[in-house]
Amino acid sequence: MNKKGFTLVELIVVIVIVALIALISVPAVINIIRDARERRESVDADVVLNAAYDFMLKDRSRLPASGSSVTITIIDIQNAGILREDITDCRDDAPNCFNRDDCIRVTNHQGQSAETNLKPSEQYFGTYFFEYFEHTSSVCP
Repeated sequence: MNKKGFTLVELIVVIVIVALIALISVPAVINIIRDARERRESVDADVVLNAAYDFMLKDRSRLPASGSSVTITIIDIQNAGILREDITDCRDDAPNCFNRDDCIRVTNHQGQSAETNLKPSEQYFGTYFFEYFEHTSSVCP
């Protein structure tokens, strides 16, 4: 008998091996993608908060007095040319996409101790405490 090609058993063994490799690797790849998205969200929040700080320093008259706060929107920061436009480009329904109407509340905590358990959407710059809020929050105008 002339043997050309593979037997059914050999093909099944190859398919089982490929399936096992996929079974092991797919969850690992999914976790890597999820972790990368979470890191990007944290980095983007830092970028927005740093841009808000730069915006406030550009015109120091905007800085709140001791014990008070002011609210600025992402669009204010973009209009000042400090924050790039593509951070609000929400293609693919990205979870870390910022809406142009989202806002940052800046509070002057002069003389108060800084909190140590900050969320990724919060940051201290000296005595000024910056908090990011989505546009649906009651904090945003």
